[in-house]
Amino acid sequence: MDIWVSNYLFSGISAHQKAIFAHLLWLIWKARNTLLFQGRKSYPTKLISEALLSQQLYEKWNPRKESLTSKQDTWVPPDPGSLKLNVDCSWQGRNLECSVAGICRGANGICIDGFAQKIYAQSACIGETLAILQGLLWLKQFRSALTGTQDARTELPVTLSSDCLQAMDSIMGRQEPSWASLPLVLDCRQMLAQMENIHLQFEPRQTNRAADWIAKSFQTGSLPSNWIATPPHDLYLILCLDFSTTCNPPS
Repeated sequence: MDIWVSNYLFSGISAHQKAIFAHLLWLIWKARNTLLFQGRKSYPTKLISEALLSQQLYEKWNPRKESLTSKQDTWVPPDPGSLKLNVDCSWQGRNLECSVAGICRGANGICIDGFAQKIYAQSACIGETLAILQGLLWLKQFRSALTGTQDARTELPVTLSSDCLQAMDSIMGRQEPSWASLPLVLDCRQMLAQMENIHLQFEPRQTNRAADWIAKSFQTGSLPSNWIATPPHDLYLILCLDFSTTCNPPS
């Protein structure tokens, strides 16, 4: 085994791949000790995900020629004095049950609030449209909860972002919605007409990693109830990749 690992690390693969492989070996060693001394199991897919996220985080803050992180695939924070709500849907296709989630952040990149819930959808696009609708409903409740508290956030502009271009274009009238999604699209338009300072925005999938991770984790039942106040390690790494101030410990 040691000879195989040594040969692999010194083979012709890229430095990026070697770093991920070495990181994965370290995580496997840690998982083995956790099982041995604490009796807690680790899952291979989570170890791989953590190794990839950790390497991306290292490359972002220690840039090299091989770095895969660029401005084009990084979450863009909202303007000062405004908020951004990223929403996403996890739809597997095996049955109609899926999950939608949203994460709300300010200009400093720190998570302010969010949501995750189960829904039913006939297709991925309908699921994504439902995620936008649930995001609007959540924003309405979020603002209502702040009403009367003299909290300035009740009037803050909010950008609601989704990585589903078809759903966004349908809601904004750039294309005709399908007959199945039409009632949801009309509901979204009605809510947008009733709410001020809400702007819809399409963003590439790679900039929507946090909402995607939350939706998938909620669907598998692995999302802790305190994920907003205490983000799990994988989500914390994503937040750090998205914006540096989320990683700065309080002084």
